[in-house]
Amino acid sequence: MKPIYIFDLDGTLALIDHRRHLIEGPSKNWEAFYEACVDDEPNVPVIKVMNTLSRAGCEIHIFSGRSDIVKNQTIKWLETY
Repeated sequence: MKPIYIFDLDGTLALIDHRRHLIEGPSKNWEAFYEACVDDEPNVPVIKVMNTLSRAGCEIHIFSGRSDIVKNQTIKWLETY
């Protein structure tokens, strides 16, 4: 049985500080928050650990609470990074 590792996307694999202001405070713009995901930078150290675990034969699962409105952008981001 191989080890399983779970990674969260937003705030763990993807750096989201540039769009956090859209959901903080009294007026929350979730749609704009999700749509801005295309500009997320990769969290390189965490991604390196995830890739190392994967190459070592571990099973990797990535979870996200993102809306389906950015499903295609999310898949493209994951393929890129």
